[in-house]
Amino acid sequence: NVIVTDTEVPSITCPSAVISYSTSPVLGSPVVSDNCGGYSVVNNAPPVYPYGNTSVVWTITDASGNFSTCIQDVTVLPLHDTLNLKLYIQGYFNSGLTMNAALYNSGISANPTDCDTIQVCLMDSATLLPVECMQVVLNANGETSCVFPPAVFGNNYYIRVKHRNAVETWSANPVSMSASVYYDFSTNSSQAYGNNMVEVSSGIWAFWSGDIGDGTNYGLQDGSINDSDFTLLESALNSISSGYDVGDLTGDGLVESADYSLIENNIGFLILSAHP
Repeated sequence: NVIVTDTEVPSITCPSAVISYSTSPVLGSPVVSDNCGGYSVVNNAPPVYPYGNTSVVWTITDASGNFSTCIQDVTVLPLHDTLNLKLYIQGYFNSGLTMNAALYNSGISANPTDCDTIQVCLMDSATLLPVECMQVVLNANGETSCVFPPAVFGNNYYIRVKHRNAVETWSANPVSMSASVYYDFSTNSSQAYGNNMVEVSSGIWAFWSGDIGDGTNYGLQDGSINDSDFTLLESALNSISSGYDVGDLTGDGLVESADYSLIENNIGFLILSAHP
């Protein structure tokens, strides 16, 4: 009797790497061969892929139990990446964790929950340059959402927030972007770079109000709250300004004594924008 033992492993070459916006991507088929035939091919692909990278292992096994494997890289990207933020502006803050709706109070918006417009930028953690920026409306409850393109997925960025009369504020550390990210500045001063916020209620932190000029130009910020801001606000106060005015630090639609008192108090703290 002649007994033939098959000890030759079958061959398998995986399909090319896949990059997809679908959580059920099409993988393609591997190239396989075996000296005796009678083989099976399986993989460990999940029914629904998570966002990010997944290594799919393909395995071919012949009738004698010999097998080979290969790995196919599958990357699933979201159609967009959403950054959900929560933050408060010092001068706008009211009791009950709400803010004055400056856009509504000044007649810019018909929505009574539209607080104000802010600029949110994702800053490269190495170069500190902006990668993506968005103008969004901050809700009176301190919340807003920014929808960024999928290219930012999986990367780490500082979050930089600018507001027309608040000090520019950055996140304490780079934040990893994914399909949905939540960042709350309000829970602790340590959420901001350099702890650069003010406590407006017990355990509630907000961006400093009062950066309204650069010493000469009203509305052109210089990243600090100083005597020049006070002088510029004084001029606006004397002209009895109303409407959507950068000197309206409280967001009530008027430039009046409450704004003056707020900036006068903040000058003494020598507030500067803090960032890497």
